Amino acid sequence: MREVLTMKPGTIKPKLLVVDDEPKNLHAVRRMLSDMEFEIIEAKSGEEALRLIIHHTFFLILMDVQMPEMDGFETASLIIGTNLKTHTPLIFITGNSFDEHYVNAGYEVGAIDYITKPINPEILISKIHIFNKLWKQEQHLKNTNQTLEEMTKRLASTNLLLRESNQKLQEFSHVAAHDLKQPLSTIIGFSNRVLKESKRLSERQVHSLGQINDAANRMSSLISGVLEYAKINTTEKQVSQIDLRKVVESVLRDLNDLTQKTSATVDVGEMLMVEANETQMYQVILNLVSNALKFHHPDRAPKIKIVCASPSNSNEVQLMISDNGIGFDTNKSEDIFSPFKRLVGGNIEGSGIGLSTVKRIIQRHKGSIEVDSQVGEGSQFTLRLPVTTAN
Repeated sequence: MREVLTMKPGTIKPKLLVVDDEPKNLHAVRRMLSDMEFEIIEAKSGEEALRLIIHHTFFLILMDVQMPEMDGFETASLIIGTNLKTHTPLIFITGNSFDEHYVNAGYEVGAIDYITKPINPEILISKIHIFNKLWKQEQHLKNTNQTLEEMTKRLASTNLLLRESNQKLQEFSHVAAHDLKQPLSTIIGFSNRVLKESKRLSERQVHSLGQINDAANRMSSLISGVLEYAKINTTEKQVSQIDLRKVVESVLRDLNDLTQKTSATVDVGEMLMVEANETQMYQVILNLVSNALKFHHPDRAPKIKIVCASPSNSNEVQLMISDNGIGFDTNKSEDIFSPFKRLVGGNIEGSGIGLSTVKRIIQRHKGSIEVDSQVGEGSQFTLRLPVTTAN
């Protein structure tokens, strides 16, 4: 039973070259292959075959051995010798017996196989099917490689554009930070100077000026937070082995005034070495600890605990920061990680830029952050880093 070879729409139609000086032989092969979905090109001499090979790509050549002027062996030898389509497989068609010397001569000039006359259609179709299938696979591989090369070029071009965009964004951030914060600094500076001379002002004027000063400070803090948030993914994340205990100590030194003001106690437990960006981990811990101090319960002094752990049979390292503050409704926990969102109910005020920055930094370290909280009882933030980033 003949198997019909099909091609997908839009693909290059394969071509088969049949070389024979006898028209009746060409006609016989054409009839045998009438059901095949490929193009059959005929050549009545070796010279004509050579001309056709220059202008066409064939998946297989069927060549008669005994032809006048230039036989099949000589034609095949010229194809190989002149480097014309050297990868095209060639099958000789011959009426001679399989004499060992005769067969070797054919293989030496590049033959893949022999078919004897009279031709058995089933054998011929079976062999053609194999080489056609191999040709299709080769074309598919070439197309895939070409697609991959194009994708690689586009990716390289995209990466270049991203680097240029990041550089421009960083330049813009520096300009924006200066242009936006400079007027605020002027407002804050002059309002502070006037407040020092408040004896000349009425109580209402002092109150209004204080509100101006507070608003300017909040705006300055918000601008800094937004710029830090935007800068996380535009700067290269340089990681190294860092001691979390030293990072925590730096944070506590910088928050010493707020700690004393709130009469807070901070318990630092076991700390680990981790592979991370030190500056960004400082930002993470600073945001979480300062929030714990800022949103403390009005009826008790803040108690904060910072501890690191690496659970057995786990692929992660955990950094936990807990407090006894006002807490919040965990049904709204996702909102605290979203920029410019506030938790409903007024328990926590602010734009959420700090915690948004924390989440983005942890995600950039291929980790995660979770929070567990109870209203009026306190909160615990758990940072999880993959074990590959920890020592």
